[in-house]
Amino acid sequence: MNKDIFILRGLPGSGKSTLARALSYNFLGEAYICSADHYMVDAEGQYVFDPSRLKECHSKCKEEFESILLSTRDNPMGVRVIVDNTNMAEEEYHWYLRTAEEINEEPSHSPGFKVHLLTVGNHHGGVSIHDVPPASMARMEARFENPLNA
Repeated sequence: MNKDIFILRGLPGSGKSTLARALSYNFLGEAYICSADHYMVDAEGQYVFDPSRLKECHSKCKEEFESILLSTRDNPMGVRVIVDNTNMAEEEYHWYLRTAEEINEEPSHSPGFKVHLLTVGNHHGGVSIHDVPPASMARMEARFENPLNA
């Protein structure tokens, strides 16, 4: 069975989370979605963006990603791991690429993970649960790196 990692990239509201759910839906093996947003949920289950917690939430997302890869690398039924973060620049998604490569290099009884880097650009009319101000969106869009030119 396949072992795939999908690293999603795109502005807030571009449809990354929708695509992540679609990629995990009805997958016959194990499917996981790793997202820093999962760590921005309050006690009532509501998403609350707190920029002061970004570093902490991304660190937890990375820990979750590595743990999933290590625990599922020999799964015979297939694994799909989806990283649902903005990943605006190579420096933001490079860690995931390097970690997957390192785990693939370790001795295993099954083929390694295949990594897919996907840029998502459906802006849903600018509607987003993140309520990112237009000026911040413009700054993010300006620093968005095309991986072919990065």
